[in-house]
Amino acid sequence: MKSKWIGSIAALSALVVLAAPAQTYAESTDTAPPAGPTIAPVSPTRLAAAHTALQVIFMDTGAVSYSAQESFRIISPRTLAQIMQTPFYASLTAPHQHALSTAFDGLPQVLADEAVAGMPDVLDEYSPRLAAVLNEDELGDITRFFSTPEGRSLFMRGLREGIHQGAGVADPDAGSAPTDAENQAYASFAQTRGGQAFEAHRTEIQPLLAQIGQAATSQPRVVARMKRELCTAVANQCPPEWRQ
Repeated sequence: MKSKWIGSIAALSALVVLAAPAQTYAESTDTAPPAGPTIAPVSPTRLAAAHTALQVIFMDTGAVSYSAQESFRIISPRTLAQIMQTPFYASLTAPHQHALSTAFDGLPQVLADEAVAGMPDVLDEYSPRLAAVLNEDELGDITRFFSTPEGRSLFMRGLREGIHQGAGVADPDAGSAPTDAENQAYASFAQTRGGQAFEAHRTEIQPLLAQIGQAATSQPRVVARMKRELCTAVANQCPPEWRQ
């Protein structure tokens, strides 16, 4: 039995992860996720439990590092192709055209590193919203599940599938089915208070995790680093909107 909520969360997250850098490249705008609702204060221990859960889900699993790099890897050639059709690209010298193409080749790793480096601030921002939905015991169950090898591998499988399906590209690991150990781990988790609460609050938690995925790639530091890399490539021909 494959976890339905793991797959659907991954798909949602992947779609917004892909959308954010695409808009940034094509329009050179500093976009950010919409502000969340006003959240009533929660206890420090509950807030810490929510922060830990998000840390495990997004960082300890490697989700942000992988999804950011893979998404940028998919988006970069498409965006460069769009730029190559513009008058701006035609105005570049041949060496600067080549340098721009080379810069795009290196962007996936560079921007993924920036996304990971900025995640502590993102988690600080979104932890109160998760804490408003789940209590400490439920958050503890979720943290423990995602801390297991089976929980991590299930989540990453769904994330990989979501990224490639959302981008319309072939998944190199397509057809990989959950192992018996993964199915058993999920079945056990589904019986916990955390697993039941995660399912009961699906309509609240899915959009929240998707917004965190978007926030990871649309952080100001990620946009700024992208502009620096591209400006460096085209040197004195850097357009005003790319300058810091």
